[in-house]
Amino acid sequence: MLLIASNFEAEVLSRIVESKDEATNEDIDYLVDVKYINATIHERFENNKSVQDHHALATMEALTQLRQNRSEFGAYTEIMPVDGSEQVGGPLVDELRRVADRSAGEAHRRIREEDSEFHGIFGQNIVQKLYNDYGGQVNDEMRHWLRDLMSKSMPMVSFEANEERMDLGSDARAPVLRRCVFVPNCKAVPQQFSQDLRQAILSITGDLKGGGVVETYCQDIPEDRNSSEITILSIAFFFPARFTQTVHGLEEKYKRRLDQLKEKDARRAYFEVHTESHRPRLPNLMKQGRVEVLKERFATVLLATALELMWIPENNEQIVFGTEAAYNTGGDMVESGMSASAELREKADAYKKKDEEISLEITLLHSAYLTQFNENSIDAIEGLVVEKMKAKKDLNELENQLNSFRAQAFFLSQKKREDEIFVLFKKSVGEAAEQSRRLAEELI
Repeated sequence: MLLIASNFEAEVLSRIVESKDEATNEDIDYLVDVKYINATIHERFENNKSVQDHHALATMEALTQLRQNRSEFGAYTEIMPVDGSEQVGGPLVDELRRVADRSAGEAHRRIREEDSEFHGIFGQNIVQKLYNDYGGQVNDEMRHWLRDLMSKSMPMVSFEANEERMDLGSDARAPVLRRCVFVPNCKAVPQQFSQDLRQAILSITGDLKGGGVVETYCQDIPEDRNSSEITILSIAFFFPARFTQTVHGLEEKYKRRLDQLKEKDARRAYFEVHTESHRPRLPNLMKQGRVEVLKERFATVLLATALELMWIPENNEQIVFGTEAAYNTGGDMVESGMSASAELREKADAYKKKDEEISLEITLLHSAYLTQFNENSIDAIEGLVVEKMKAKKDLNELENQLNSFRAQAFFLSQKKREDEIFVLFKKSVGEAAEQSRRLAEELI
């Protein structure tokens, strides 16, 4: 492994060129052109020292207010709670995110003003870019680009041809490299183009040096997750167990890895070595799309609304979740990402005038939940629900309130039972009622 690591480092260093004059070897695909990168940074990013200082001072002033003039790093960590998914949150992270979003928006605006042809990288769907660059056709030129991309992503490891089939007979299967290509969905291009792109990727198999085989799998990912890139993951080498006759070093390391004194360590070793053939299959590691996450956790938001944790400001400010005491005294609240527009307020007022029992809260969730709600806020809202349930709310009253939400959603969906939003409400109301009963039992 040390030899592989040193060879890899030497290979990478040889592919870094610091000046244009040095890039003279046409046989080398240079990975890094330092001069080009520095020029791009100078051109695309803020290099005015006074402007940089202004942004830095503004950020530090906001952070100083958060840590209340305490100098030690613990002042930050205390306001960065980690939720059940090990995701850091809190006002410090929110402030950094606001600063980053503001700076990014300003930088993007300036770039587009200076260069109308600049499309950027992040935020641009790679599938749409391929569609535009290749005239909407998966042609030979694109296939060549894909093949070259996947070839460069291959691991820097191979089997020697004269060692592969040693004493194994002619029917022995050569080593197999399985790789998975993750391609984002894209609604902006025709479905036929996406299908042709997928087929082009699957058709690129190829051979390893020494006669090994490459198998390619294609995995779709939601459009709102890493849409700016195609990710290629080399999964593993597979070969028959008897193939270890020719690689004694691997056999020795394999036995040593599984030979653990403690059961916990042995189970961990099994997990690492035999995961591919695990039955039942392990959970999917792919993160769901934003809408799927919101649908899956809508029950928590409904339960929080039934517990009167949602607060809608009189103006057009962001709707927040929290306790009444925190809301009235300026305490910490959980931002939802939603706001009640004048149109929605007028809609809710019109229902009141008709003596229809349709609340502004349900009107808002029915109209804007899937499009505006911040998925990263739900963990914090769930924490508020748990704390509120400790007050031993009347479960029958709570269930009646949830059922009224379903009835209101049915009305807002024009009494169409197949309406997507009503189906979501109906399903989530049942889940919210079950969640409240479970919490009540756990908190006794």
